Amino acid sequence: MLGNLLRSQLVLNLLVWYIVLTIPCKFAKWKFQVNASGESGYNETITSTSFYAYHNEAGNSTNFTYGTSWDQAQGTGTQYISSDCDNDADSSLAGELHIFNPSTGKDIETISITTSNEIDNILDLAKATAKTYNHSSLTERSKNINRFRKKIIARMDDFIDVICKETGKKHEEGLTEVLTSSEYMKYAVKVLNSALKYEKRKTGILFNKTARVTYEPHGVAGIISPWNYPLILTLTPLVEALLAGNAVVIKPSEQTPLTVKLMKEVWDEINSNTDIFQVIYGA
Repeated sequence: MLGNLLRSQLVLNLLVWYIVLTIPCKFAKWKFQVNASGESGYNETITSTSFYAYHNEAGNSTNFTYGTSWDQAQGTGTQYISSDCDNDADSSLAGELHIFNPSTGKDIETISITTSNEIDNILDLAKATAKTYNHSSLTERSKNINRFRKKIIARMDDFIDVICKETGKKHEEGLTEVLTSSEYMKYAVKVLNSALKYEKRKTGILFNKTARVTYEPHGVAGIISPWNYPLILTLTPLVEALLAGNAVVIKPSEQTPLTVKLMKEVWDEINSNTDIFQVIYGA
C-alpha cells in the first residue's frame, strides 16, 4: 500500500512540475540577459520554480536549471531546462546552492558547494572511521539508529517545516515522511540480527569440515538521494548502510539539501563519532 501511495504521489509531483515549467511563474528569482553582442546585462527577468545557480572553481560559469525567462517589456517568455552562460557580474554566487520554496518562490537558504579538496578530506575521514565502525557489533549499530530515530521524532516539527519549505509540500505530507521514516527505522533494527546472522552451509562429502556464509560491510557507502521525498528516500538507504556497518557519505539533491542538513545536525547531537555519517553538497 505504501508503494502505491509513493507511486501516486510521484506521478502527481511530476504533473505539477510539468505544469509549472510550461507556464512562466510570477515569482522573479534572478535578472539576467545576453544581448545580441553576447554581453551580459540585467534587463530580462528570469523566473523559475526549480532554480539554482553557482560558479565553478574558476568562478566564471553560472548554471541555470529548470526555468523560464520572461521579458516583461516584450511580453514574451522562453522555457529552458539547462543552460550555461558566462556571468562575472555577480561573484556572490560562487560555490553556492540557492534553495527556495517552489510553492511560493521565496528564498530559504544558501548552502556552500563542497569543493574537491573538501570531498577528498571527507572521504579520507570516512575511510579512517570505517576501519573501526566496520567491526562494530550489531548491538552498537542498533543503539545508534534507535537514538537517531528518537531524536528525529523529538524534532518532528523541525523536519516537517524544512520538508514543506524546500519541496512545497503540505504539512500532512511532511508528517507522513517523518512517521514513515520512523516506522522503517524501527523495522530495520528489528530484523537486523536475522538479516545479517551467519548462515550454515553443507559441505557435501567433506564430513570433517564446516562452512558458513557471513556478511561483511563494504567500508564506505556513497548515497545520492533524490528531491521528491528528501527524508524517506535518504533515510532508508542511510539506515541500511549504517546497520550493515558502513560509514556513509551522502550527496543530497541540490533542490532539497536542507532536510539532509538537518539529519546531519541531529546525528551529530546524539553520536560522538560524527564522521560515520557525512554530507557533501553540489549539483
